[in-house]
Amino acid sequence: MALRMTEKIKILGVLKNKEDFYYENFDFKPRKYTDDELIEYLLDLIIKNLGGDKEVKSNTLNRHFNALYTIFEYCLVTDRKFSDKLAKRTISLKEDYVSYLKKLKIDSNKEVEERLFRLVNLVINNRANIDESFLRDGTEAIYEDEEEVEQVAVSLTKEQDELNKLKIELGACQKDSSKKDTIIKELKRKKETLEKTILNYKREVNTNIKDKENLQKEMESLEKDLKRYQKLVDELTKKIATQENREEELQSKLEKIQKEKQKLDKDRKRIELYSKKEQRLLELQTVKQEIILLISERQLTINEIKEELNNKGFIITNEELQYLLNTIRNTMNIYSGSKTIPETFHIERINPQNVNIVNNTYRLLTNGEQEIRILLVADVHSDMKSLRSFEVYKSLYDYCFKNKISNIFLLGDLLDCFCNYDISKKEELYDTIKYYQENIAMFLDKYPQCDEITNAFLGGNHEKMMFDVGINPVEIITNSRLDFVSLGYNDAIIRVKNNWFGVHHPNRVVNSEKEEAVKSYLKKYYKNSNLEKSYIDIFGHFHTNCLNPINGYLLLPSLTRNGDDVKGAYEMRIILNEKGFIGKIVFVPLIFNRKILVNTYEIEYKKMTLEKTIN
Repeated sequence: MALRMTEKIKILGVLKNKEDFYYENFDFKPRKYTDDELIEYLLDLIIKNLGGDKEVKSNTLNRHFNALYTIFEYCLVTDRKFSDKLAKRTISLKEDYVSYLKKLKIDSNKEVEERLFRLVNLVINNRANIDESFLRDGTEAIYEDEEEVEQVAVSLTKEQDELNKLKIELGACQKDSSKKDTIIKELKRKKETLEKTILNYKREVNTNIKDKENLQKEMESLEKDLKRYQKLVDELTKKIATQENREEELQSKLEKIQKEKQKLDKDRKRIELYSKKEQRLLELQTVKQEIILLISERQLTINEIKEELNNKGFIITNEELQYLLNTIRNTMNIYSGSKTIPETFHIERINPQNVNIVNNTYRLLTNGEQEIRILLVADVHSDMKSLRSFEVYKSLYDYCFKNKISNIFLLGDLLDCFCNYDISKKEELYDTIKYYQENIAMFLDKYPQCDEITNAFLGGNHEKMMFDVGINPVEIITNSRLDFVSLGYNDAIIRVKNNWFGVHHPNRVVNSEKEEAVKSYLKKYYKNSNLEKSYIDIFGHFHTNCLNPINGYLLLPSLTRNGDDVKGAYEMRIILNEKGFIGKIVFVPLIFNRKILVNTYEIEYKKMTLEKTIN
C-alpha cells in the first residue's frame, strides 16, 4: 500500500540536511513510493553513513533512527505489512553502529543508543516470524542503559501520541461546533421566512374567503414544520453545549498531560545528570591511585598534590580532591612524617570477626606515644534559631591549643534541628530540607579548623532525625572537612593498641533511673555485639556529669545546657604501659563558663578502681 501524503505528515520535517529529500517532494516520480521503499531508502542512507570514513553528527543519526521508528510504528498500528528482509536489516543496525564506533575509535552517544535501542526492540517485539537463528546474543539488550531511562522514554512517546490525538480531536470539535453554528443560523433564517409566509397567508385568508380552508391547511402544515424546526434547533443547541463541555474537558486533560510531560522531562534530565556523575566517579579512580602514590611515597601537601596532578594532565576540582582524600584516609594508614593527614591521630576501620556486630569498630593509631590526650564533648545542640549557639566551638580549640590536645571526640547532638514541619506535605517537606541544610552549612562555616586538631564525630538521635528527609549529616560533614572523621551513629569502639574504650549516644533508653538505664543499655549492647566489656564506656545524651568506676562508664554533661546544674566537657588522658595496654586514664572535668572551658581537678581512673587527687 502506498504511503499517502496525509500519512507522510506524521514524519514530515525529520530529515533536514541538504543531502536528504523532504517528504513533500516524495512524488517527484510518476508513481507513489510504498512503505517498504521508504524504509529501504532510510536503511540505505543510514548504512551508507555508518560505513563511511567520517564521523556522522549525532543529530543526523537521531533523525534517521527516529524516522525509521515512526514509519515502523505507523505500519504496526495500521496493520501494514513490511518485509522480513527490511526487519532483519533494521535489527542488524546495532552491529553496524558498533562496527562504526570501533572503526572510527569514538565513544557512543547516549541519545543515539537510546533511539537505536527503541527502534530495534520495536521491530523484534512485533516480528514473530523472524528466524530465531538470526537473533544473535545481545539483541534484546544492545546497550547497558538504565531501566529507568527506557521507562521514561516509552512514557514520553505514549504521552506525545496522546497529546497529538487530543489536539486533532480538539480541532475536530471546534470545526464541528462552527459547522453547527452555521446550521442554527440557517434554521433561524428559515424560521423567520416561515413566519413571514404564515403572516402573508393570514392576510390572503382575510381577503379571499374561498381559499380560506386551503390556506388554513397550509398554515397548519407550516406551523408543524415550524415546531419541527424549533425542536431541531433545541436539539442542536443542546449538542453544542455538550460539545463545549467536552471541549473544556479535553483542554483540561491536555493541560494535565503537558504538566506530566514537563515532569518526565525533568526526570530524564536528572537521570542524565546522575549518569554523568557516575562516569566522573569512575574517572576519579585513576586519579585516586595517583594520589595514594604521592602521599605514601613523596608525602606531599594538598596544594603540592594538586599541582603535581595538573602537571600530569589530571584536571580535578578542589571538591573532588577533598572527596578523594577523605576516601583514601579511611582505607590506608598514614603515619608520622605525612604533611597531608595530622601526625598524631588517625582512625581506621576494622572488620569484626563476628558478622552479627552492627556497629563499626575503629582503631586509634598512637604512633608509639605513651600518652594520648582527648577532649570529650557532647550535646551542644546548635540551631539556626540561635546563631550564638554556633560560637561555642571556639572555646574547644582555645582549650586544645593551651593544653596540647590534638583529638576532639564529638559524641552526638551537635545539631539540635528540632522542627514542627509536617514532611507528609510537599511544601513543608521542602522547608524541612532547607532548614536542615542551613544548619549543616552554618556548622561547617562556624566550626574552627586547623591542621593540628582532628575531630571524631559520632552521630546522635538529633542528627538521626534528618534521616526522615534523606539527609545524613555525619556523612556530609566528614566528607566536607579533612579534619573530621566519622564514627557512624550511636555506638563505636575505639581501639588503643591492645585495649579499647566505647563511645555511645543512644536514640532512647528505658524509662528508669539513669544508672539503671545505662547498665541495661551496656548489657544489651555487649551481648548483641559479642564483645568483652571495654576499659570504659563514655556516653553523651544524658546531660549529666557522672563517673561510675564500679560499672565502668562516664556520662558527659551538655556543653551548653544545664543538666544537674552543670555545663561543660571532659579532658581524657590515656596512659599506656610498656606492653601497649591502658595503664590508667586521667579525667579532668571542665566547666563551661563565660565562653571558656575551665579545668577543675584530676580524677585517676583504673578499671574497677578510682583514685581522686586535687590539683
